[in-house]
Amino acid sequence: MKTAELEGADLNYWVAQCDPSVATIRWERVGSNYLGFCRIGSSPEFFGLIIVGKEGAGIPLGVKQYNPSEDWGRAGPIIERERIGVAFGEFGGQWHALAVSGAITKTVGKGPTPLIAAMRAFVASKFGDEVPDIKETA
Repeated sequence: MKTAELEGADLNYWVAQCDPSVATIRWERVGSNYLGFCRIGSSPEFFGLIIVGKEGAGIPLGVKQYNPSEDWGRAGPIIERERIGVAFGEFGGQWHALAVSGAITKTVGKGPTPLIAAMRAFVASKFGDEVPDIKETA
């Protein structure tokens, strides 16, 4: 799948794969979402459940939603840590994000919102223009 086309639960899944604050134990598919059994944050004793996608039927109560493509509270630390720049592009009416990997590599993400653009740039900076099929990794 092309990184530039990732959205919703798929984009959030790939951000979780790149985010060092999410240590995944395993993933399960629940409807159109992914349920991750993870350690979140720096505390080694904190284990929890996160969901990438929308809360809905079949999702256990008490699950933390991981949706950085929609939530500034989740995306903000990634944008700051990775030094991702975001601006609105006059041409095409989309948001553009720039992630710099190393001294030379620059990765651009585009999207209808600043968070989608930033998270696409983040995933692209780690995986490139395409990500593997989720079925191969989940």
